[in-house]
Amino acid sequence: MALAVQYPVDSWLAEHIFILRLLQHPFISIVGFVITLVLFARLLVAIATVIDRLWLWILRLPITLFEAIFSAGEKPKDNLPATINYELTTNPEKFEQILQKLNAIEQQQQQILQDLAAIKNHAQSNQSKKQKLIKQIKGKM
Repeated sequence: MALAVQYPVDSWLAEHIFILRLLQHPFISIVGFVITLVLFARLLVAIATVIDRLWLWILRLPITLFEAIFSAGEKPKDNLPATINYELTTNPEKFEQILQKLNAIEQQQQQILQDLAAIKNHAQSNQSKKQKLIKQIKGKM
């Protein structure tokens, strides 16, 4: 039985002398063995990661299905305008429309930033008032 495996390997190595010499050199054999071990370890890690993700997907599947079934009608409708595909154009009218829409968006953005700054200032002033009130209460006690 051992000869059944050994003979084809020996005949193949006899045809490929370069590989036979590499296998007989101790340093190259050690490096090859280490590389083989590292690749095998990485393969095991990859298989373990795939199995882990598969189990997580299987365990989350009932929850995902439950959410999909019972929250299908509860999605809020956004009042966003339909997106327009702006391709490169040489038409001056379309170009002007695009610029007007961009200017409107920029104005909205500036307004939102101003509103956020006002809210932040209001929150900070409320916080400072609360701190002063707390100090007054602690001072009276």
